[in-house]
Amino acid sequence: MQHLPALESWWSTEASVSSRLGPALLDATPLAPLWRATNHAIHVLSLTCAQDAPGSACNHTQDQHVLMFLGCRSLTSTLASLRLLLAGYYLQSLAVQRDVLESTLLLQLFVATPDAIGRWRTADARQRLRDFGASAIAKALAARGVPTRYDVYKEFCELATHPSSVSRILTWRRDLSRQGVGPFVETESARKVLLEITLNCCDACNTILDALKDRERFATEWSAIEKAIDDWNAAPEQP
Repeated sequence: MQHLPALESWWSTEASVSSRLGPALLDATPLAPLWRATNHAIHVLSLTCAQDAPGSACNHTQDQHVLMFLGCRSLTSTLASLRLLLAGYYLQSLAVQRDVLESTLLLQLFVATPDAIGRWRTADARQRLRDFGASAIAKALAARGVPTRYDVYKEFCELATHPSSVSRILTWRRDLSRQGVGPFVETESARKVLLEITLNCCDACNTILDALKDRERFATEWSAIEKAIDDWNAAPEQP
């Protein structure tokens, strides 16, 4: 194996941050409802969208494969965000979350207008940006009275995805009173990011159940998610 001193130094820092941040998040009793809700949502997304038998006969339609693809994106992006969070990359963790929000917007559109799935599947890049961009979807859904989290999507663009003065808050180290570089421990920021990950993942889960018409099959799991969120809202200590 090559000796890569610069990279190895940062990998060592990541391990050190994870060893401190992991217990602070995973073992914190007030955060337990968020982890429960996320765990259930990940489980549902996996069972509804992931195909575990490659090469076997498939009875899904092309439209269903689109819906499952978006669910899998939400699942995988959630896992990636959690990994970045536990390693101390708060801004990057939220940047990945924009993908969950955008995938969920598409799923909401496809629930409201199923005929849009085929148009999206065959659209070229220009058509896709014009007709299926986040703003266009939000307007189309608003016209149908469907609530969305488009405002959160825009907030994430400003806060994490695009370089902005606002995004500096996610790289601020209170222990050093300056901007941080690479991974670092900042428990308050970590808790806030975890909350956003949970809300986005649960929203994606809720939408995929409607998109795939699987709500009845996963009624128990969805009830558990709602109970976890209720427990979180009732808890006295929150980020």
